[in-house]
Amino acid sequence: MRRFLLVISLIKVLSACSVSDKQIASAVQLPADIEQQQLLVMQQQKQDFLLLDVRSKEEFDQGHIPGAVNIEHDQLNENIATLMPYTDKPIVVYCRSGRRAGKAIDKLTELGFNQLHHLEGDMQGWQQAKQKISN
Repeated sequence: MRRFLLVISLIKVLSACSVSDKQIASAVQLPADIEQQQLLVMQQQKQDFLLLDVRSKEEFDQGHIPGAVNIEHDQLNENIATLMPYTDKPIVVYCRSGRRAGKAIDKLTELGFNQLHHLEGDMQGWQQAKQKISN
C-alpha cells in the first residue's frame, strides 16, 4: 500500500511540473563512449552534433569519417569560435587510437563543453569495421 501511495504521489509531483518535450529530450544523455552504430544512426537522423577528428591535418586528408571536422587536439584553443555553437550539444571526438581524443575531451571539458563523447575504437576501429571513409 505504501508503495502504491508513493507511486501516486510521484506521478502527481511529476505531472505538476511543466517540463517541455525539448527539455526532456535535452535531459537524455548519450553515453561517454559512442559505438560506431550509434554514430551512424545519429548521422542518418541528421542529429545536431559535431563529429570532431583531432588528428593531424595530414592524417585527416588521408581519410576520415564522413561529416567530421578536423581540429588538431593541440589547436582547440585557437579554434574555439568554430566549437562554440556546440557548447551544449553533443560532440563526438575521435583520433587514431584514443590518446589524443582523451586529451581533447579533457581540454574541451576545461573550456566548458558538457556533452563530450568518445568514439569507441577511434579511426583504427572504424577502418577495421570497413566503414565508409572520406578523403
